[in-house]
Amino acid sequence: MKHFTLALCLFLPLFSFAQEEIEYKEYSYSELFQMIEEEKDSIFELKNALIKVNPETDQRFIFSPNQRPSDRLDAFSNQSYESRDTIIIDKEIDIRDVEFESGFTNESGVYMQVVLSHIHYKKRVSFWNAFGMNISESRFDDDFRIIYYNNNNKNFEGYRNVSITRNAFQVSFSISSGDETASKVQLFIVGNTLQKSDIISNILVQETTALLMHSNQLEADVFSLGVPKESSIFNNVFNCSELYLEVKGRQYFTDNSFGSNIALEFEEVSTGASFDWNQIHGNVFSREGYVLGSEKYALSQSKRFDIDSDVTDEKIQVYFDSIVPRYKTAYDAEQKLRGALIDFYNRQNNIENKNAVYIDSKDLETKRLAYLYKTDPHFNTFFKWKINQFLKIFSAYGTEPARAIVFSVYVIIAFALIYLFFPNHWDSHGKNRIMDRYRFFAKYMKKDSGIHEVYLDEKREEMMAAEDFRAYMLKSKQEIPGFFMATALPLYRWSVAGTRTFSWLLSKVDVLKGTWSSTEDSKKAGKSVLIIGAFLIAIVYDLFIKMLNALMLSINTFTTLGFGEIPIKGLPRYLAIIQGFIGWFMLTIFSVSLISQLLN
Repeated sequence: MKHFTLALCLFLPLFSFAQEEIEYKEYSYSELFQMIEEEKDSIFELKNALIKVNPETDQRFIFSPNQRPSDRLDAFSNQSYESRDTIIIDKEIDIRDVEFESGFTNESGVYMQVVLSHIHYKKRVSFWNAFGMNISESRFDDDFRIIYYNNNNKNFEGYRNVSITRNAFQVSFSISSGDETASKVQLFIVGNTLQKSDIISNILVQETTALLMHSNQLEADVFSLGVPKESSIFNNVFNCSELYLEVKGRQYFTDNSFGSNIALEFEEVSTGASFDWNQIHGNVFSREGYVLGSEKYALSQSKRFDIDSDVTDEKIQVYFDSIVPRYKTAYDAEQKLRGALIDFYNRQNNIENKNAVYIDSKDLETKRLAYLYKTDPHFNTFFKWKINQFLKIFSAYGTEPARAIVFSVYVIIAFALIYLFFPNHWDSHGKNRIMDRYRFFAKYMKKDSGIHEVYLDEKREEMMAAEDFRAYMLKSKQEIPGFFMATALPLYRWSVAGTRTFSWLLSKVDVLKGTWSSTEDSKKAGKSVLIIGAFLIAIVYDLFIKMLNALMLSINTFTTLGFGEIPIKGLPRYLAIIQGFIGWFMLTIFSVSLISQLLN
């Protein structure tokens, strides 16, 4: 008897845990909605069922592949979701372990879609481990939930499609999978709208789920988006107070619009993924850093930190301005997030996004250095802080070498304007250039000679040197080899050619033909215009040469080229030394930035 009892105890658990084979009942779509209508309770429940298509009775739900549901129902209104073709359901729907047949091939060989369209759900709708639904152009006044969990039944193996398109959700929109062993499903979430609500909405799916999500407008107060390894998320608008975004694996995530703060987790992302930093820049923060830093900040302010409270724009501003610079845990979490993004873009060789994240990271570092100097002021922290500010302005932390060149040009022009008002050795006329021009035209109008003669008189010293050279060579003609005379005379002609050519041109444009005092009164007005015009042209030329000399001096000083003695006196002499130091520093920054970008 003892042996029998022992054997019974050993085998009884096997019988007690044995699973009975589940029987799945079959219904048509029309039968399903008839059961919902006839349900007396406020909740309609359906478990372990297969919803098959009956072409004879389910015409209300059948559409061709290229036909939108609204194309079949002309009376349907996207605004009210109320029409003669709209089905109104005033019961809570709870469907578990149900397979929907999403289409069939008709007698003509055309594949026909089966769509749950133009249905107005007034109460909560929940799908638990349900597959094959194609829910389109319907309205949900209460919560809409889809939950997937582990199911070992052979009827639910492999990938199944679930399509949710062009629906209006009023309260919350939630899709989640319980664990990594959940049944596989391909989710298509396209063109839906979620009105502003105070309830957390989410799409949290595991790696076994594939997700296509685009052209949705989601305005929940708080929205959680856990992205599976295979997903395409683009052209969505997230106008949420707060968005939790988890990115892993291989995703196409781009061209989305965010009007919300984004708590981002970015880990183990595949190089083949697509993730655009520009779509989240300015809104992103680390959830870990926010919680740890805000908790410490609240304690320092003798306040209680509520982790579940809304993450408002004001709180994020305080977080980045006061908390991140102050608390190393928050600072390290933010830099860890940006480091993961930089590593991802570096693996993709995406220099533009990599530089953008790097600049954002260095901005945080600058705020941190400013706080460290404020709390412990000494030269080391001050220098690091200021050098970061300088690098941000002049080269975007070494990511934009061209910006260093632009600012270098500004410095050169600024110092050139200073040198313009001070004499320097490079300007032969210096500050007397304009006065010499007045003197030249006064002499021309007083002397009874042409303007070319006045010009030659001004150039007399230069011409005399050339004439002396010519006379000396002719005198030595008999005493030196012929080679020297053959080359000396062309050299003489070349040295005086410019002066003589310009003198010849002046003789052709001479308008006075005598002194100004002897000119007839009737001709003075016309000649005045011509003489003043020539004078102004000469003044403009003089000013141009003077500015060019100042600019060349500034360029020479900035580039620290140098030709020995500094060719300027007075205060600008010391400014030239300062400019030389600035030039050395900025050109060094340019070189390092350029090399950095070339290496990248």
